[in-house]
Order: sequence, then structure tokens, then C-alpha cells
Amino acid sequence: VFQAALLEDFRGSYFGGIDVILRRTDYGIPTYARCKVDLGEKHCGEPATHTHKLWNYELLSPEMQSLLADVPKVGWWTKNEKLIRGNHVVAPYFAPTVQIELRKDISDEEKNFVYIPACNKCWRELPYTKETFSVYDATFNGDDPRTVLGNGPLTQAIVGFLISENWVKSKDGVLVPNPGYRNIIGGYSPHNGEGK
Repeated sequence: VFQAALLEDFRGSYFGGIDVILRRTDYGIPTYARCKVDLGEKHCGEPATHTHKLWNYELLSPEMQSLLADVPKVGWWTKNEKLIRGNHVVAPYFAPTVQIELRKDISDEEKNFVYIPACNKCWRELPYTKETFSVYDATFNGDDPRTVLGNGPLTQAIVGFLISENWVKSKDGVLVPNPGYRNIIGGYSPHNGEGK
């Protein structure tokens, strides 16, 4: 089997199904993308294991800019070896699992987000990972998620993510976790196969 793709998504989880394929492979020949995180005058170049989702900070809503204001900007190199520096941040944990750029024929600098290959050394922890799971745990324990972080934009963004990715559902105005399993694209789906 030739492995010509990255094994892990931007959250550090296996892409859907890849772990099953790897367990059933007797002999594999991996080919690696090279890490495109900027190290100054060049990109890292180490074998990449993850994707990194970067959001264009300048194109975010004012609320999201406020939430990500303290997240360091990330420089990166395009496939054509062009350096992009100064306006991208690592997407938070609550970023949509599947996101598609709808605008075509635009430069990398103008895109709302990009995926770049990153090695273990350059891969950065996603902003608000702990907070996302704290809000989820509150719903799991039957608590109001607003008791964790208040009812501000961060809680609203996390709850929106949990609902849209089918981690939780609203039942009579109360958020409850969906019994689910990891689906083939890396998100969660209800056991009965229903969902978006």
C-alpha cells in the first residue's frame, strides 16, 4: 500500500478510516508531504504528519478576531514556495471539521483558510481545546454550558460547533450529548445514522 496522504487532521486525530487501513496493511510505503511552517528564511521541511488549518485573521468576524487576538500569527509557505506571513492564525478546536473555500481563482493570501502540512515539532495545540471539552463535559453532566465560560461569544461558538458537528442536540431547550461514533470524515455521527 502506498500512503500518499497525511495521517492526521488538524485536531491530531486520524483521518476517517486510515487507522483501519494501517492495521490491515502488511507492507506500506509512506510518502510524506514536507512541513510548510515558516522558520524564518525557509520552511521547516521535515516529514509532515498532520494538517494544520490556518484562518486568515483579517477575514474573521470582529467577535472571532477578539477571541483569537492573543493567538500568535503563523507564517507558511505555499506549494509554489511563496512565503505568506503575518495574517494567519491556527484555527481553534471548534473550527468546522469540513470546510471548503467557496471562492475560486483567488490567491492563497486572500483565502478564508488554508490547510498546510505540519510535522510533530511545528504542529501547535489548537486554541480553546480545553474550553471546548469543558463545555461538552457540562452538557454530558447535565449542566448548563454557560456555567463553564459564561454566555459570551466563546461559549456561543463552541455550542454552535457541538450542535453542527452532532456532538450534542437541543432537547426541550437543554443541550444533551448525542450517543455517537466517529464517522469516516473524522466527526461524530449518531448511532442510528441520522444527522445532517
